Amino acid sequence: MINNSTSTSKKLNIRTITIIVVIINLTILVAIYTMLDTPTIPPPVVDPESVALVVTETVHDKPYKPYSSSEEKEIQTCIRDAKNKYKNKENEKEAIKDLENCFNNRFPLSDVLCMEISELYRRKKDNKACSKWMQLAYDFNPNGNNYAYKLAKAYKKSKDYGLSRKFFIIAYDKNPTQARYNDVFWIKQKVNDFSGYEEATQVIINDINNKIRNNQNPNINPYSALHLPFNLEELQAIAHAKSLDSARKARGDRYEHVPDGDISRKIKVGYVSYDFRNHAVGIVMQNFFKYHNKDNFEIYAYNNNDEKPKDSIYKKILKSVDHMVQIKGMKAKDCAQRIYDDGIDILVDISLYTAGNRMDCFSLHPAPIQLSGIGLATTTGADYIDYLISDNYVVKPESMPYYNEKLMFMPFSYHPFSHKGHYPISPPKNRSSYGLPEDKILFCNHQNVIRTEPFCLNAWVEIIKRVENSALVIKDFGKDRKHFLGKEVSQRGLIVSEDQQTSQLLWMKGAGVYDHIPMKSMCDVYLDTHWYNGHSTTGDMLWAGVPILTYSGESMASRAAGSFALSMGFPEMITNSWEQFIERGVYLASSNRLKGLRKRVEDARETAPLFDTERYVSNLEKGMKIAFLRYQQSLETDHIHINDLEKYEDITL
Repeated sequence: MINNSTSTSKKLNIRTITIIVVIINLTILVAIYTMLDTPTIPPPVVDPESVALVVTETVHDKPYKPYSSSEEKEIQTCIRDAKNKYKNKENEKEAIKDLENCFNNRFPLSDVLCMEISELYRRKKDNKACSKWMQLAYDFNPNGNNYAYKLAKAYKKSKDYGLSRKFFIIAYDKNPTQARYNDVFWIKQKVNDFSGYEEATQVIINDINNKIRNNQNPNINPYSALHLPFNLEELQAIAHAKSLDSARKARGDRYEHVPDGDISRKIKVGYVSYDFRNHAVGIVMQNFFKYHNKDNFEIYAYNNNDEKPKDSIYKKILKSVDHMVQIKGMKAKDCAQRIYDDGIDILVDISLYTAGNRMDCFSLHPAPIQLSGIGLATTTGADYIDYLISDNYVVKPESMPYYNEKLMFMPFSYHPFSHKGHYPISPPKNRSSYGLPEDKILFCNHQNVIRTEPFCLNAWVEIIKRVENSALVIKDFGKDRKHFLGKEVSQRGLIVSEDQQTSQLLWMKGAGVYDHIPMKSMCDVYLDTHWYNGHSTTGDMLWAGVPILTYSGESMASRAAGSFALSMGFPEMITNSWEQFIERGVYLASSNRLKGLRKRVEDARETAPLFDTERYVSNLEKGMKIAFLRYQQSLETDHIHINDLEKYEDITL
């Protein structure tokens, strides 16, 4: 006789086993699918002390709760009251003081209070105080919600890039996302930590290209993208995605424009910028506006920054324009309406995608003709920018399809420089006054630290190795860069020491507004970066009389220095490969060649088109007139080639 209970039990066991097997198989399938579908993000390669640091800082696994639930409620009440008070600008300091008193007198172990105090200081743009309080929050509770990430960002804002790097690595270790992987990469570039560089750049490029293919936001600024080995098609796609993002933020309809047919009236030109101030862009354009022909043009400057009555550059520009209009803080709609009401014919975007830009306003097309250029050498990728200031070198004929705009080809360089009159040419000082050896051949680079990458460093070092009694002079951006770049240079075989006479790597600190040109003139040859050439810096070096050496790529940003060299009359300063770059650098190092070339550069400064701002503006006005005539005659936009010899009044269609 069969026992029914036993039979039932066996059936249940078999069913249970079957279900378990199915679940296991499904789990395996899901895991395999996930592995195939999700790109692997390798951990950033860091130096041993950082690895040890990550291990040390992530052992805390217990929740941090020094206060009871009722006390936590009191803390939240303090925070809420302070935030409400902070909304009134006049009460900001008092609101922060209330929170600090709450911490000091009542809850001196509250990481949450520290974090909130840090946040209020962040809003006030007091970066040091923000970092200090966020560090305290992290010290209390390393596992606090995004504390490591917030601390990394705080240190980045306060320009302590070494500590920022440390905490970005910790933040990635806690939450290894692609976005945080990118953060680690970029902060490492801020100190020239090149560990894992090639792998990291490929991971980032692949991720961005995947996002573009899937119509996702690539989450990279076109300015940043110019520092990586993207091709022109990829750069255009990144810029286009950013242009769409700017348009979405504007939340408005585009203006319609109807030509009035009057081609004899003054042309109203509006320049939009964040940098009408003592800034690289402001300096190169400080004399630009005064050369506009006021019989033919009425000039507006739309300032997206604070008024700076004590800033010498701001004051000079203010005197040179017909109207200075403050647009900082304006919504895109209001900004566009103001420009439209002013009757602007040609609106010029100087900032493009750099800090403080107003691409959101441009997306509403408040002027019938919109032109970009100077502040960033790249396409905007936008369908609302009509023209891009260019020249025949920075954009090759075969590269034109990768620019959304029609190109306005200047007869010389696309970039103006107002050095003449601002930086007087003075007799050179002794090198010793800048702490440099008198007898060495000095190759140099004074650019933004993130533009230095391993491949250009390889070439620079090779030149130093092959040129007897030479040294590489690099701009001193602080102890963290000195540590990491010094290590990179040493690993490549150069002598790195504190002794200026024996070291093949020398550091030069920044100088004041008027002293940095004489300081740069102490060097013999300026070695350019590749992906993103020196722009303002290259102009500075040429004005200082220093020959440059550049390796031109495909993008505008990688061809800018070549444009400057040609505008000065020195095609021999341009190379087309790293091998050629190295050979040319060694060749130039001969003392007789260097002296002869330097003399030619010094002689060309006063007469070359590169530093002739009046000539530049005159030519740009011709391009603007052609664009204006095309609009008034209801013709489509087209590429414009400006003739240096043609007179403004003779221009017709």
